[in-house]
Amino acid sequence: MYPEKTVFMSKAMLLYAHHTDAELIDKVKMGHKACFEVLVRRHSQALYRIGRMFGLVGGQVEQLVSETHLSAFRNISKMRNRSLYRIWLTTAMMHKCRATVRTQTDNVLYVSDPSMLATRSACHYTERFNSSLMVTSRLEKQLDKLPVSSRIVFILHKIEGYSIRETAKLLNTSEQKIVAAIESAKASLRSLARNWHYHADVYTIDDYTRNSIVSEVMAKIDARLLAAPVLAPRA
Repeated sequence: MYPEKTVFMSKAMLLYAHHTDAELIDKVKMGHKACFEVLVRRHSQALYRIGRMFGLVGGQVEQLVSETHLSAFRNISKMRNRSLYRIWLTTAMMHKCRATVRTQTDNVLYVSDPSMLATRSACHYTERFNSSLMVTSRLEKQLDKLPVSSRIVFILHKIEGYSIRETAKLLNTSEQKIVAAIESAKASLRSLARNWHYHADVYTIDDYTRNSIVSEVMAKIDARLLAAPVLAPRA
């Protein structure tokens, strides 16, 4: 259900990768901080994709993903409905993206070529040039050309799998408007191969970036706990 694709398999992943979000959250509340690493790895792809669907690129997206995970950690003791963790993360990330777009409009980069996202050594991006990703690359280029509002709706519903009702709730709009936006986006994408809708790996996060985000988040959590412990002792 949650395929993990990492270069380095940590002890936490070996022990807890099969746990559900709810189980992991309970363990984090009990003081098993390492379990939070699994949550970070599991949800970083979705958060990264949200940043990209807003038109943000490179270090901006990575920073917002890290900040969202840290916000979740700070609020994890207050989370009662653990099944809604994914929605909580999505809402928090979209809020941060909107704030970034509003306050830094002049500095936000909008791209039509995914190759422009290479902010690190090209060796970390070799997978993106595999011939099997050609349709995905074309889809990303086409998505980048859509109005931001249509792109957001399309990604949330068609790629992230939120229902029409959930998408409408996340965006605080009507279901009718969501349906209309999806149809508009689909019409703009019809020039692609007929099987474009099977390529759900658009705006992917590479292993190097994911590992960097995990390292940053866990290091900041360690520093926070050393300064002022917030977790209950382990039973």
